[in-house]
Amino acid sequence: VFQRPIKSQFKDYAFGILLDMSGSMIGMGGDLTHSKFAYALRALHALTVALKNCAIGSIHLAAFNQVYREIPLAVALTSERAIALSLMPESMAEDYFGGNHYHFALRSMAKTLMQERGKQKVMIVFSDGRPACEPGCYNPACDSTEMLSKKLQAEIPKIRRRGIQVLALGLGYREVTRY
Repeated sequence: VFQRPIKSQFKDYAFGILLDMSGSMIGMGGDLTHSKFAYALRALHALTVALKNCAIGSIHLAAFNQVYREIPLAVALTSERAIALSLMPESMAEDYFGGNHYHFALRSMAKTLMQERGKQKVMIVFSDGRPACEPGCYNPACDSTEMLSKKLQAEIPKIRRRGIQVLALGLGYREVTRY
């Protein structure tokens, strides 16, 4: 009749989940229904719901291209459509889905995870693994795609040394395996 509550050993986790929303993920024409981004949204929603239902610890969500945007947990638990709507401005500029800055996004999420008390920290990245500068950027201050790749390759070991596991879920390309 009476049960003693059992403390789960898994509640001591802090999860950070990143979603790449660059042009290569969205695809030409911004077709959100059949793109890698659409599949990533579905996976992000399903993973978030599963982690929340397991009461496994804290969950932090963000999307990135050249800008880092946090995603409220309540939105991610609603639906993949709610996530997409929270990320998309009503009037999208043609160049809205430009390049991406992985190193900055990973560093930002690592900073958030390090503020958590969870002993186990896990960062999951949904991406096609293609760091790219903003299309048409001719500003010498912009990093080239090669420079962004080097920055990403330098950032991941720093994050791992801080005790954060980094998992990449690749969508459509093998580039993810390089990091």
